[in-house]
Amino acid sequence: MNRRIQKECENSCEYLLPDYMGDIRKVLMSRARVIPGGKFVSDGAVEVSGTVEYEVTYADSENKLTVVSADSDFEVKLPVDTDGECEVYEDSEILSLSLRVAGPRKLALRSALRTEITLSESGVPSVEGDVFEDGEEVQSESRVICVEYSRFAESDEHEYAEEAERLVGVRSEDVEILSVSGSVRVIESQSVDGGVRVKGEIIIVALIRTPEQPVIAIRRVIPFEETVTVDGAASGMDAIADGYVSSAVCGVNADGEDAVLVVNAIAKYRASVLGNEDVELITDAYLCRNETENKYTRLEYKTLLSCENFDSTLSLSLPKESLGCMDATEIITMNAEVRSAQLERRDSGVVLHGEILISGVACENNVDGTKTYIPIKTQQTFEQNVNINCQIADNSVLECRIFSPLCEALFDAENIHVKAVLCGRILHEASSECTRLSECQCGRELSSFASPSRITVYYPTGEDTLFSVAKKFHTTVAKIAADNKIDESAMQGGDYALSCERIILR
Repeated sequence: MNRRIQKECENSCEYLLPDYMGDIRKVLMSRARVIPGGKFVSDGAVEVSGTVEYEVTYADSENKLTVVSADSDFEVKLPVDTDGECEVYEDSEILSLSLRVAGPRKLALRSALRTEITLSESGVPSVEGDVFEDGEEVQSESRVICVEYSRFAESDEHEYAEEAERLVGVRSEDVEILSVSGSVRVIESQSVDGGVRVKGEIIIVALIRTPEQPVIAIRRVIPFEETVTVDGAASGMDAIADGYVSSAVCGVNADGEDAVLVVNAIAKYRASVLGNEDVELITDAYLCRNETENKYTRLEYKTLLSCENFDSTLSLSLPKESLGCMDATEIITMNAEVRSAQLERRDSGVVLHGEILISGVACENNVDGTKTYIPIKTQQTFEQNVNINCQIADNSVLECRIFSPLCEALFDAENIHVKAVLCGRILHEASSECTRLSECQCGRELSSFASPSRITVYYPTGEDTLFSVAKKFHTTVAKIAADNKIDESAMQGGDYALSCERIILR
């Protein structure tokens, strides 16, 4: 049975520039990402840890573009209660990022995070109490519910290394690496026996500087196909996957008079298989020769209808004038972050809408041959149709986790045209609830069984069932059925008494 729990927290980091970097004159762009760490399940809580990586691009006092990186660890403790063994899937995302220049050489960074854990519990919720232990005859009523379950796994590290660019006529010692970042774009995930096959792309972006070009952005896309081992996975099950780059570097090799850039990335993939299973819950119980004191709880659960990876391209046209870069001649780098996203059911289908933060750096050519760097930052709303491969039920719940691993930009005289890849997962579930028995204790012994035999005639109401009548008179369902010539095989869960005009109790 799956449950999801969320908690928000803050992470902060102070960074002092090393001596070889110039003073901060203007911050051009900042971004943050979460690198998953570990998780620990203890009594009553799940502890999640990870690292927030910060990257800040700025222009120094000599108008030289510089990129610095910093990181800070975080821990989140989420209180949980479980009735059985559980698997835990953790997912953390950046909600917002703030930056303060605390001095010409000092940065103060702060981010808000949201951590969500998915608990997949095995076993049936237990009933506390002593009525099942005293040897008396116990009558119980149960209900079968169809609940969603998941199995999670993370792959080992996978390393990728490929040539990214050949710089003809540029000496290798003249190439300066400013920054390297990597992301994973999952395009397809498919369950197989024993695991999930994941297909997608590793996207590596490196910012470099040469004597001929102040800043160049080099992008290399590496396709991949890997299988994540997941216990319990079988071909034909629903599956979703994501991944992250834990390390990305760019090296420079010499090949004659040319410099050759080689990118190296280490990636990990996480996969889930999802399905439904029937769980039988005890909804009521009583003793025939003792009163019982019962307690009940409402159990909320979800049934899986469909799940799938989401991959689409969002196109935006941004006026250069509103961004303050009318004279821009080049886009150095561009980044897109989905700040909020929701799925909404409409007459025309399902629509994904939310807000996306576009940030980047443009540059202008000055008459003296130098360049001026301009920050680009805007938050835009978006709306996009998506396909769900099943009919949406009235009690269904649509959940999504969307991020952007790739953002590209072109421009003309008036506009900057941004294309951001949106990918993630979509869960389509039916939300339900039921009342279950959580505690059943023995009460006082009934004295009525010492009285002489008697016959009672009971006229059931529309809310009565065979079980509820038996409980009311402290007898058994089987005895009522025998005394009233009711075929127990036709009881259909104890509801047969609703069609009886009267019940004879002996």
